[in-house]
Amino acid sequence: MNRFAQVLQVTRGWTAPEAADAAAHAQALAEKSDNLAQLVLQMWGSFNTVLIRGDLPAASAFADQMLDLADARDLLAPLYSSFTEGFDTPDLKDAKALLDGLTT
Repeated sequence: MNRFAQVLQVTRGWTAPEAADAAAHAQALAEKSDNLAQLVLQMWGSFNTVLIRGDLPAASAFADQMLDLADARDLLAPLYSSFTEGFDTPDLKDAKALLDGLTT
């Protein structure tokens, strides 16, 4: 996520509309740049924003897009391991099954 969006998150809150707008703008610029690493980084920031906001369908959509763009194993393993609870939810059960399928 770009520094401006990060500053807005710290000063205005993780779910502040201005922070989300800055993150979306940074993602749009990354899409135009054809820089896959930068795009995934920006999408990761947007993913975290919607996840913290509690918008699980949007978070799932970002996760699906990132999986389409990047190597699924290298992206999903750190993401899954970042969770500390909720492993019995359908979304995390699906993520675990996908992760297990990618390692076999």
